[in-house]
Amino acid sequence: MPRKQIYLVKAAQAKPFYQTASRLGAPVRALARHAGIPIKAVRSGEGVIGEHSLWRFVELAAQHLGCNHFGYLTAVDHPITLTGQLGGMEITLAQSLGEILEIFNRDVMTESDMCDYGLTARNGETWFKRELVFKGHGASWLAEQYVLTFIIQIIRLCAPGDWLPRKIRVGTLQTPVELPPEWTSIDVEWGSPRTELLIDNEVLDLPPRLTAAQADLSPGSAHTQRNAMLIEDLVDRQIWTGHQGMENAARELGMSAATFKRRLAAMNTSYSEILLERRLLHATRLLEGSDMSVGKIAKVLGYSAVSSFSRAFRTATGSSPMSRRNLRSNQK
Repeated sequence: MPRKQIYLVKAAQAKPFYQTASRLGAPVRALARHAGIPIKAVRSGEGVIGEHSLWRFVELAAQHLGCNHFGYLTAVDHPITLTGQLGGMEITLAQSLGEILEIFNRDVMTESDMCDYGLTARNGETWFKRELVFKGHGASWLAEQYVLTFIIQIIRLCAPGDWLPRKIRVGTLQTPVELPPEWTSIDVEWGSPRTELLIDNEVLDLPPRLTAAQADLSPGSAHTQRNAMLIEDLVDRQIWTGHQGMENAARELGMSAATFKRRLAAMNTSYSEILLERRLLHATRLLEGSDMSVGKIAKVLGYSAVSSFSRAFRTATGSSPMSRRNLRSNQK
């Protein structure tokens, strides 16, 4: 009888899932015991754990929380904002996204025998591919969400902060399921032999751009455009994780709320203005590009009530959310 392959991963890779599950109120200790994950190793980020145990924990946490997008949410909750987070000096000095991904894929393959990542060119298109290891495993879709979101974050180190692929191929599910709200504009092919993400060739040539984690929001008009871009990226991530708040943003940037407020005032804006602008941008995209209900859109974007969302949308655009949706329907 052939021996079953044992897959091990660094305990540190389980820490983001443990932290997000804890933030959302899951009984992480009990779930970890049930999944067979050593708590001490995960919290310290030292040693290795079983890959099957990790994804069993992820599956149990998602079930307990009723969160079908737990893999996606964990990745957004723990963003990649520096090339240095991906590896050593070679990747930090990479001059383009293509170089970053090639080095990252090579390093991952060297460190783990269960990861098969790569870039493949077909018919003039370039795809990031991930060969499946746990085919048929209950948490496979959650794992795919996490990996795809992780790769999108890497791409956003060079591409704009709201970049999304035009197309994704999903290797674990034959039947379509609800996607994370941010992904509603993506063309998804279900039941593919492998998981793949389309990257436009011109995006692969982009150099790394400055991100929020690298910035100190330098004062002065010369930095206004850069600072605005950084804050927009940060607020977008807050929206998708439900972490909206000026204090949270200031803490992430390593400054007091008062200092952050002064920096924004010097840019002739405020946190509330930026949050409203980004909410309205995403609201328009969801109304025009998805079948999500107005109530669900309001909830996803962090509004306490549909009426609050509708009022803000009407004040900013002159029309109601339903009018915008009906306009889209009439144009089809």
